Amino acid sequence: MIGKILTTFATLLVFCGIYVGFAQVGAFAQSQPEPFRPMVFVPGILGTELLDDNGKVVWGDSSSLSNFEKLELGAASPQPPLHPGGLVESINILGPFWTIHQYDGLLSVLRKLNYVERNNLFIFYYDWRISNFDNARKLKEFIDSNPALRGKDFDILAHSMGGLIVKIYLHENASDAHVVRFIALAVPSQGSMNALAEMTNGWGGFENWLSGGIGTIRRVIFSFPSLYELFPSYDHCCRFGKPVQGGYTDFDPTDATLWQVGDWIPPEERTGSRLAEVLQDLGNARKLKAILRQPLPSSIEQTVFAGDKFSTNLYLYVDPKDRTWGHWHFSQSVGDGTVPLWSAANSDPARSLPAFTDHATIFDDQWVVDKLQRMLNKNAGPPPISRNNLPFASTMSDSLVEVSMVKAEFGQSVVRAGDDVPLTISVAFVGPIAKGDLQPDLVLSDPAGSRQLPLQDVTSATDEANRTLSFSASVHTTLPGAYSVRISIPGMGGAYSRDIVALPPHS
Repeated sequence: MIGKILTTFATLLVFCGIYVGFAQVGAFAQSQPEPFRPMVFVPGILGTELLDDNGKVVWGDSSSLSNFEKLELGAASPQPPLHPGGLVESINILGPFWTIHQYDGLLSVLRKLNYVERNNLFIFYYDWRISNFDNARKLKEFIDSNPALRGKDFDILAHSMGGLIVKIYLHENASDAHVVRFIALAVPSQGSMNALAEMTNGWGGFENWLSGGIGTIRRVIFSFPSLYELFPSYDHCCRFGKPVQGGYTDFDPTDATLWQVGDWIPPEERTGSRLAEVLQDLGNARKLKAILRQPLPSSIEQTVFAGDKFSTNLYLYVDPKDRTWGHWHFSQSVGDGTVPLWSAANSDPARSLPAFTDHATIFDDQWVVDKLQRMLNKNAGPPPISRNNLPFASTMSDSLVEVSMVKAEFGQSVVRAGDDVPLTISVAFVGPIAKGDLQPDLVLSDPAGSRQLPLQDVTSATDEANRTLSFSASVHTTLPGAYSVRISIPGMGGAYSRDIVALPPHS
């Protein structure tokens, strides 16, 4: 997104979610870039195409949503096996966690640093549904079978769930791994509450319908071993109690006894081999939790990027008197919109580097791009110094105020042409702020072109007292196609981005 409409291909997709635009690469050093070492890139969940035995794309093209039921795993599943294809570079689908991350921007950055695919850049494609333990073994096979990597020093760059695969690989192969540097981009080292949230809410009414309904969504995603390994594992993540009452009792979301009582597991998963698979997956999740709490080998230089400016699901509250999954309640704190700061920083925010864009658009963050340039390029000069590399907003009087959190809420991501999509934005600050001090920018790119839309300042006295400014707007979808919305805060690097897909009106 980010000032660009979707490609013609992506425009035709009946998809929802956050589209990641091309990263804008800053001024690289004038001398020819030269990477230190070869690099392995491990993408995040949903980032690899899945193909059937005939090579037909089941996941990663315009049929993905309608094919969602075909992704079901398990010994009792009627679906045929699928195999990893190539990197999904240009489309995103399905809600805030279950999003195919758009890697065109990152690849553009790496190519400008003279990384060449299958020469000194090697992308690990994998079936993101299966256990991260299985994919870690496949990653070892991938590395060991590559003459450019086998027995030689190399770096690893990983995004989102791909970082969990890497961490398992490093822990289990510490003695013979030749990894010099590991760069973790928004890796949920202590899980993501969105893994539980998507199990209860799906991706919205229209999108759930396109995927076969919330029942189908739950049945399919509960068959993914990787889902359980994304459950939050940070302290106090899950609680029996109500947030408004205070007082609660912690519980472990991987506790198998909890999942065998009530309706948390879909009916299809409650008996026989399917239940056995669920219990095994929960056991692997507990095993992964223990591994991720251990430090990496000291010989590996680790760099962690963790977002901390966007509202992110943090805690789950379950009413002790009504534990049904449809009544779970989630509260928010800071993170990248998908992974809480505490998880991405692996309980040590002071040792992480900040990112000022949301989870799926981390490659648009000029601060991240500048840091990658310095870490990966032998000939890198000093990065440009800009206040855009800091979480400060520029007010109407051109003074700087520190931002503590940005929250943006949209209506449906998939609508019919002619519908209006409401959106609200709230910006919280560290210090005092007054209504009229700040005016965010809202740019809409649609089938008719790009233009700026007005944002109405709806800040109340209560908002001001809480050091928050609130804004609202509406996007009118006149024609079928893709509507790319970009919200930026003056003075801050990066932006919040979202796609809306307008289908043809009912005939």
